[in-house]
Amino acid sequence: MSRAVKEQPKRLLKEPLFVQNSFSVVFARQQDIRKRVNSFEDVLSSNYKQPQILNIPDDFQPEIPRITFNSTHGYSQIVISQISITLNVNYSLDWQDNISLGKSYLSERAPSIFELLNTIKHQGKSIRPYYCGLITLARIPSELDDTRLLEFLANYLSADIKSRETQDIQRKITSIVHNKYFSNLTVENYRTWQIDDMPLGMIKLPRADAKERGIQVTGDFNDRYAFQEKRSYHSSLEEGSKITLLGLQQIEETIAAIQERAR
Repeated sequence: MSRAVKEQPKRLLKEPLFVQNSFSVVFARQQDIRKRVNSFEDVLSSNYKQPQILNIPDDFQPEIPRITFNSTHGYSQIVISQISITLNVNYSLDWQDNISLGKSYLSERAPSIFELLNTIKHQGKSIRPYYCGLITLARIPSELDDTRLLEFLANYLSADIKSRETQDIQRKITSIVHNKYFSNLTVENYRTWQIDDMPLGMIKLPRADAKERGIQVTGDFNDRYAFQEKRSYHSSLEEGSKITLLGLQQIEETIAAIQERAR
């Protein structure tokens, strides 16, 4: 005689996943940035493939990328415009549940951004970064349906909603940290779908068909506040290291607070 298998209760929140990071430095416009590609290639040759140079006029919008480098293993990319250099990282599934791996990767690769900057000379001197910043995207998947998940998130954010009529919830808070940094934190719900199996044409994304849902935390931590408020301020590699640690710390603390409320 077989015993009935006891069904496990659905979890409000599963373990967090750290999905993406983006580290950027911003500097004075360099209209001839594409001419530096050989110097950039010398710095990045050990970890990145041959660059792609985008055929965009030099007098066009400075924030549009001019050069991109894709990493050897395909998980990161360096994007260079006339006013910024950005390291974009998409973590593989086996890294997403272990932020210490992401911290090590950023510590290893982010200094390359400043090495690239040092190759750009103006009147014989390397240009200095205005400010730099780290964007982090993390997700906490849930096994509950939309109604119960949104009720929890509304309670956590002290939002007054009618859960059955609410599609999405989002709250962003910008704080000044140590009279030097901006911390922009956004907490919201998210859904993902298996789009590969959908027919071509108009794509329908019913809530009930979502492959995954949960709470998303996005952080943008940077020293732009110091750049705005202090006349002679410039960022540096040392500041970049601090920003990486503080930015990730704020995301971890926010996730911990959400998990504590869920207990």
